Amino acid sequence: MLNNDKLRILGIIKNKAIIGPKTLDILITSQCNLNCLFCTIHSPYNSEKIKKEHLPFTILKKVIDDAYKLKVENITLSGDGEPGLHPEICKIIDYIKKKKFFLNINTNLVFSKDILKCFLKADKLSINLSAYDEKTYSHIHRGNSFSFSQLINNLKIASEIYKKRGKPSIVIVYVVNSLNYKHILKFVKFIKNFHISHIDFNPLEVRPFIKRFALSKRKIINFCKLINKVKNEINFYNNLIEQEDLSISINKCYIPFFHSRIEVNGTVAFCCKNENLIIGNVYKDSFLNIWKSKRAEEIRKSAIFEFDLSKRKWKVCQSCERYLKERNLLIQKEVEFLMNKYGKSFIEVNRNQKR
Repeated sequence: MLNNDKLRILGIIKNKAIIGPKTLDILITSQCNLNCLFCTIHSPYNSEKIKKEHLPFTILKKVIDDAYKLKVENITLSGDGEPGLHPEICKIIDYIKKKKFFLNINTNLVFSKDILKCFLKADKLSINLSAYDEKTYSHIHRGNSFSFSQLINNLKIASEIYKKRGKPSIVIVYVVNSLNYKHILKFVKFIKNFHISHIDFNPLEVRPFIKRFALSKRKIINFCKLINKVKNEINFYNNLIEQEDLSISINKCYIPFFHSRIEVNGTVAFCCKNENLIIGNVYKDSFLNIWKSKRAEEIRKSAIFEFDLSKRKWKVCQSCERYLKERNLLIQKEVEFLMNKYGKSFIEVNRNQKR
């Protein structure tokens, strides 16, 4: 019997999704309790007014039910803000875990211990923390006077729970910018006090109003030199080298078979970067119908047969995150393996028919 990933790959070969995505990201709120300088939404330098809204539990419940029917395996709760501020966050977490999904939550961990108890039911917590002390945290993350101490207290509790029962695993997301790139040695020394899985060093997503905080190529090189000094001390993933790594070349995109994303306004797409990949809205139709829709199938075929970074439709994919590029290459190897195993290439047949 084929496992779920092989069924997804078989869907690639047949040019028709057989089951749902492996991972579903759901942005459940646009409300936040921080104003991080580097944030593309809540930065104080962003003059655009942000509408505070939540995806209602009634909609989320239907999405989760559909995800279960489609054999989705992983759900990530995040937001254009802090998921812990959703008024029904504990109900959402309980319902997801009732369905036995692997649950990851992207969070700043700045909330009460009652909310933390719900979060500790997750399998993984990805925590936004880009400073090693209260002074730097207050400057970069722009929370209340007690935000840093609340985060650290919650992190200590989560760390001890992980030590006792092996979950939730803890990933620290460190957004590297011009204000903190020199602090990495102190940060690693600080974070080693906790039981974490690894650190994701990510570049900020550049917008005109936060461009001042982006690293120059020289600063990226200096940062990577600092990273080399701690490479044997802690596990990390350095995403800052993604744009410099020309060895990862993608000429097809398989992500539309493995991933989907729902925005807080209900918009459904395959990834967060490309607005051309929008396939529907859960306020208007079910996630199940949207995933199986003609629009979704057309985009999947286009991602395989018409993927071209020089074309406007795909140009934004030039800045695709490195781990997704690597994921694409792994999927491609599996596609080739299955095509050899099952003999006749459905891809070549469909390509000829298309011509």
